[in-house]
Amino acid sequence: MKKIKIISSMISSTSYVEFINEIVLMSESKSSLYICVSNVHMLIEAYKDKNFNTIVCEAEITTPDGMPLAKAMKLLYGINQDRVAGMDLMPDLMKESEKKKLSIYI
Repeated sequence: MKKIKIISSMISSTSYVEFINEIVLMSESKSSLYICVSNVHMLIEAYKDKNFNTIVCEAEITTPDGMPLAKAMKLLYGINQDRVAGMDLMPDLMKESEKKKLSIYI
């Protein structure tokens, strides 16, 4: 999955549906990993704290949770990015996980 630099953090870029599919695939692989759902506040905190920025950048997926990040991708890189909000993502992931009998750990 492509990652784009916004401020000092790397944000994943793909469609909403592809985020769901990728997360489900990763869950099926039973690898140990984590996903960040990032908004502007989180990126500013990551900019101010190098250790936190490392955590955000090393996430397998870092979704653009909020229109400001999606718009920044358009303005800076010409990418038409969907907003991938945690409050939308989680219920959809839970539905997919239920269908496939997968576990979710928060």
